[in-house]
Amino acid sequence: MLSVENFDPNDATRAPWDTLDAQACISRLDDLRPAWQNATANRALQQERRYWLDVVLSLLDHGVMRPLQDGYLPDTATLRTERFLLGADAGPIVLAEVPALFARRLALAIETMPAPQREAAGVQWLLLQQLHGLVAESRMLDERSQVIQVLAWNPDVDLDQVEVAYILAAEYRHGMRDWLRRAALVRLPDSALRLDEVLLSSCSPLGAQADDVDYIEAMRPMHRGFMQLFSQRLSQLVLQAEQAERQAGLYPLPRATAASDEISQDWPA
Repeated sequence: MLSVENFDPNDATRAPWDTLDAQACISRLDDLRPAWQNATANRALQQERRYWLDVVLSLLDHGVMRPLQDGYLPDTATLRTERFLLGADAGPIVLAEVPALFARRLALAIETMPAPQREAAGVQWLLLQQLHGLVAESRMLDERSQVIQVLAWNPDVDLDQVEVAYILAAEYRHGMRDWLRRAALVRLPDSALRLDEVLLSSCSPLGAQADDVDYIEAMRPMHRGFMQLFSQRLSQLVLQAEQAERQAGLYPLPRATAASDEISQDWPA
């Protein structure tokens, strides 16, 4: 139930969760599990549809219209309306409540830790706050890069689609430069390295003839690496928090293995 993409440490001090104790969070998460599973499945279907719409609308935005699978030309206004509604739909409240409850649990567990451990956990908590500030833009860039690759490597070798891909790739490159500047402001506390240095070390070097689409392909490991780093740091705190809860006499439900590879485990709830 704990997803890196939706986890915001600042939820721990936001109403209405800021008044809950740890056991109340555990009980509430247990109650929400069935609703969360249904909402997550529906959300995944919506994301697939949104991805397809992004591909079609990216072409339409640049004057390229192609028949849909049913042979008919797209109704541009209808597709834009659908994409707007999907983007504006936050989904059932359970999708926001579950990560907020986890954030509250984690913050409460840190408070109960012995002083040296609490201080170290506080440093990691601050890092999670900094990483969270980069998640939304990273996800947007990652989604955009996938659309660009579909257009650039379309099986029909449609040159109009390739041209659109290069236009979008130039925009992506500009956005990525801005994101990396922000990432450079974050230092990993246990290594003193900048976040951008760590992430870029996993990317392949670009040759002298590399273009904007080549740049996108080279940056793919960076997107995965960022979410994996966030996941690893969150997982480390979760394990410490779980131990603190048990020492405090709390009894979470047995651990379950998460299907997502974004985080290595589903914190007991």
